[in-house]
Amino acid sequence: MPPRLGYFVGWALGKMVDDVVVTEDEIEGLMADLLYVDDRPAGPTALTTWVKEHADTLGRRYTSELARRKDRVSAYASN
Repeated sequence: MPPRLGYFVGWALGKMVDDVVVTEDEIEGLMADLLYVDDRPAGPTALTTWVKEHADTLGRRYTSELARRKDRVSAYASN
């Protein structure tokens, strides 16, 4: 997907959920392979293992990061 199209889709989704889904800077970082680390894992749990353990609840509810930042008094309704 072209980066500009990805940003537009992320922007549109963000409007639907009242959040910022992806920024242009994040897309630039992804395109520059900045998420790739050539090192040992920093923690003991592999992402694939964690996903298998949480598969029954993963993705069932959306949690807005912007809403959490606006209301720092209420409990954080995390997935």
